[in-house]
Amino acid sequence: MHKIKVFLFCLLPSFAFSQVDIEVGVMAGGSNYFGELTEDFTNLEETKVGFGVFGRLILHPYVNLETHVLRSKLSGNDKYNKTYSIRNFSFEGDLTEMAMTLEINLFQPANLRKGVVYRRQAVVPYLFGGVAYTIFNSNIELSEPNANYVVEPFPEPNDETAFISLPGGAGLKFFFNDSEDFRIDLQGGLRYVLSDYFDGVSINGLPTDNDWYVFAGINLVYRINASGSSCYKF
Repeated sequence: MHKIKVFLFCLLPSFAFSQVDIEVGVMAGGSNYFGELTEDFTNLEETKVGFGVFGRLILHPYVNLETHVLRSKLSGNDKYNKTYSIRNFSFEGDLTEMAMTLEINLFQPANLRKGVVYRRQAVVPYLFGGVAYTIFNSNIELSEPNANYVVEPFPEPNDETAFISLPGGAGLKFFFNDSEDFRIDLQGGLRYVLSDYFDGVSINGLPTDNDWYVFAGINLVYRINASGSSCYKF
């Protein structure tokens, strides 16, 4: 019930704008993690598949407001960490991200003359950033206890399951001349978590550094025009 309330709250801006075009779609891609259990920024061996849905308000040719829900898994394992492989930590968990982001097109997608499109940009790069409510229950494990790397009690008592994170990244929008309704986007972004307990490890790792996770993938987008459409309008 709590997840539903948060998602509905994220959708409220959609009802506040009744005469703007909207975009809806699905996303699919891969997620990864960076924190105490990684040496490089990410471990490709730990990449997990993720899926989501989203809606965007087209506030301006250069500015969109997006709400999305993303589901995936995240994991990490010290066996891929050359420096701390002897520590023997590993974790895995299910991820739910509910986010609101502002999207800035670096080019105007279409040039208009008296409301009519007379030239469409084929590829439009964009940047995005915002805030997310992330639910992640890390199941941290220690395969072979190593007293030199473990601070008791373990698992650590301050472990959390709900986090505020700050997503940001970039993408490319691909427009097709024979279709004004459908589009494909490529997108990738980092999520900075405002906590060091995202992976279930802090005191036993780097307590001064917060955790990150990553999602990158492809979006299938459908645009609903506010005027001249028989579809339901917000």
